Amino acid sequence: MNQAREAVSLPTPLVPGSSSLAPRPSPLTPRPWPLAPLARILALSCLAALPFLAVYLFHYTSPAGEPTGFIQGDMPYYFANGRAIFERGNGFAHPNPYDPDPGSPVIYFHWLTWLLGFGCKKLGADPGLLFVALGILAGIACSSLTYLLVRCVLPDNRYAGILFLFTMWGGGLLCSAQVARNLFHGQSPCYNLFALDPFNGWWFLNWGRNLICPTEAVYHALVAASWLGVLQGNGALALGSAALLAATHPFTGLQLLLMLAGWYTIELWRKRSVPVLLLWLVNVLVLALFFGYYFVFLGSFPQHRILLAQWSLDWTLPPSSMLFAYGPIGLLAAYRLTLGRDKFDGAALFFTVCFAVSLLLVKHDWYASPRQPLHFTRGYLWMPLCLIALPLLHKLLISLEGRMTRVQFVLTMSVLGALALSDNALFLVRQARAQWAGDAEGTYFLTRNEREVLDWIDSHRLEGVLLCPDGNLSFLSAVYTSARPYFGHWSNTPMHRQRVQQMLDWFDKGNIGAWFDQVDYLLLPRQYRPKTGRSEEWTEIHANDEWRLLARAKCVKLTDSAP
Repeated sequence: MNQAREAVSLPTPLVPGSSSLAPRPSPLTPRPWPLAPLARILALSCLAALPFLAVYLFHYTSPAGEPTGFIQGDMPYYFANGRAIFERGNGFAHPNPYDPDPGSPVIYFHWLTWLLGFGCKKLGADPGLLFVALGILAGIACSSLTYLLVRCVLPDNRYAGILFLFTMWGGGLLCSAQVARNLFHGQSPCYNLFALDPFNGWWFLNWGRNLICPTEAVYHALVAASWLGVLQGNGALALGSAALLAATHPFTGLQLLLMLAGWYTIELWRKRSVPVLLLWLVNVLVLALFFGYYFVFLGSFPQHRILLAQWSLDWTLPPSSMLFAYGPIGLLAAYRLTLGRDKFDGAALFFTVCFAVSLLLVKHDWYASPRQPLHFTRGYLWMPLCLIALPLLHKLLISLEGRMTRVQFVLTMSVLGALALSDNALFLVRQARAQWAGDAEGTYFLTRNEREVLDWIDSHRLEGVLLCPDGNLSFLSAVYTSARPYFGHWSNTPMHRQRVQQMLDWFDKGNIGAWFDQVDYLLLPRQYRPKTGRSEEWTEIHANDEWRLLARAKCVKLTDSAP
């Protein structure tokens, strides 16, 4: 079962400004490693990404309704931000799309949401299809870069494909532990399988599952590229990828910058060289810009401070979840590090730093007020441990192959593989079934009439404040129309709970307060006739079998003049 070695090596790293023959000192002194042919890398990368991307196939073929391409509760929010850049912003930055105040400050910029907004507003792409296309491209890119990371830490290419698939598909023993707990308590083995996996598995504690979310696939591709830059002594790649990430996602951007800060600090202390000092200084500069934007500039706006308070949530990782998510791979990593001082090479030290930084962020509730600590999980604890453990797993595979018959080896690997892949396999099976049935939590389907009324609003360029009692439709209105929803995303709508309660008091009880004066349009169920103040102020401007759209008298003329 041994695979032949391939003998194509990487180009020698260069010193900036030096001749092409001058070797560039690398913090890790990396050895040249074989590159598989491009076709093999792409084939393995597509195979590794396929199970996670297949969830969208069930979503788009579901008979439950018209698919949106959004299968998790936060996904539409990125398109609302991107659209706001070109409708309410300045073409570069945007206000909060879920703040109906026309004076909401234009202060937010993320290049990824800019690209999404450009695709929708300027190129006319469907948001969901564009999102899925992004996920496919970013998923394959992340998978390919992960393959290169795996090859970097392995001594040769024997079992590289198997260990790569383990890295992409593997996880912890969260579901297995829950099955054992169910049996102990006399319950059905399959009862509440994801009880130990925070938020039913949607925080992606292992690496590969992140490919389900297109934005996370982009972030993880950048992290993998940055780590690859460190392993190959390419500071420009390491810091450039980190800067790109910090410019589009604050949580993971900060996490990666701190990983690099920790590593370059150690390297500066160990080597005291000018190249490392320059890398350290650039990293500090990027961190300073990061803190200046997110904490000083944004923090100076009261509208942002309101959101920041809403984001300060006690979403922590319980010890039991940590034990079964990271315990198995952590034991392998710890054993590998104790085999001898020579085994604690540069790569192992770097990934130990990455793990330590991620642990301090994931458990920042130990020493600070928690602000969604789960945001720092996303596989960034599991993956460093996995990359530390891979050389040991490589050695064990070779040893087992030499001691077992082929049948024994295949059976052993099958059992261990099924156990290692069980968390992701069960999650994907559950999601596939739920997507097909149309009852997956956080998934958005639209009826034909819902999509029709949103398209009508968009085609007539209605830009006022829209009030709709349906929370999902109100949320999606910022994605598919130019209107400003009175309330939308739960964590990005200022005073969201208050706004929802105002809507319920009006919709259920007919109570109209001063807040109602700012509403320009009402999107209501067809048969519903709520109290709207003086009836002559409102005119029905559009209707279909499910929905009626009403406009204040002052807005009717604007609507009539729209194309």
